[in-house]
This record gives sequence, C-alpha cells and structure tokens, in this order.
Amino acid sequence: MTNLETRAIAPIGPKARHLNRDYPYPEGAQNQLTYFAKIGYLVGLPPPARWPRNADWRDPSEPLEARARAYLEINCGHCHSPSGPANTSALSFDVGTPVDWHLGLCKPPVAAGRGTGDHLFDIVPGHPDDSILTFRMASREPGVMMPEQGRGTVHREGLQLIRDWIAAMPGACSS
Repeated sequence: MTNLETRAIAPIGPKARHLNRDYPYPEGAQNQLTYFAKIGYLVGLPPPARWPRNADWRDPSEPLEARARAYLEINCGHCHSPSGPANTSALSFDVGTPVDWHLGLCKPPVAAGRGTGDHLFDIVPGHPDDSILTFRMASREPGVMMPEQGRGTVHREGLQLIRDWIAAMPGACSS
C-alpha cells in the first residue's frame, strides 16, 4: 500500500497485535511472536509484557466491541486509515480510532455514490440494516462491495460479527 501523502510504500499484512496469540504449530501450541523470533523471522522484540494484542475476532469469550474492532482493523484498516487510499472517506478502522464520527458513527457518506444503498449514515447505532457499512460488506456488486477488490464472496461470519456489534450499540442518529 502506498501512503498517498508521502508516497512511502508499506506492506499490507498483519501487525504484531494480530499475531500475539497462541497458534497450533506441529510441535505444539505457541505464541506466534515467540515462534517467529525462535525461527529467526523477528529480531529485537521488546519483552512479552509490552507486546500489543488485539482481540481474536473469532473468540466469543472476548468482548464483542473488541472483536469487531479487531476484525475491521485487519480487514479494512489498510485502506481506511489516515494514510490509506480510502482516507477520503474520513473513516478510520484502526483499533485505536475513537467510537465516534471517525469510526463512522452517525457519519454521512463522503462520496459512496450507489454504495450507500440509499442509507444515510455509515453506522447507525442499534440498526445494522440501516448502516452503509453492513450494506457494503454484504454486497457482491462491483462498485458497491467492500472491500472493493480481492473478494468474490461475502464473509458471512465477519458480516454477522459487525451486524451484532452495531445492533448492540446504544444511541441514535438524527437525520
């Protein structure tokens, strides 16, 4: 991915906070960061107590909001960030984005065209069916679907997670 302001190229991929969890390796479960350091893929790691960690979006024992935010960051945050190609949308899906207008809460679309599905806001608290975010995640239509490229199917589990998160949000949007 290219930073549109600096033109610096950054690889698209997982961050340390996405890998800081156990993984079932052939020789037994082990923290992925520890394992990558052991096999020489990572060097200079800080002490484990300082390793950042996102929720595992698939783990129902983790808080719903943490799971939804982790899902959005790893699947949408490469583009929807202040330096990503979708920065013109004014949406940021980094896990640290406050739960407000920057995350899409009661935010009208900037330039989504038919991608709005005639919905008024990116996220409508308590109403996933009225939210542009879930509409675009559920679409398979070019020019509407999100992400725009790299998929031909709808990720049903991820969509359901985001629907559940929006449905659990308190509040309302005024039109």
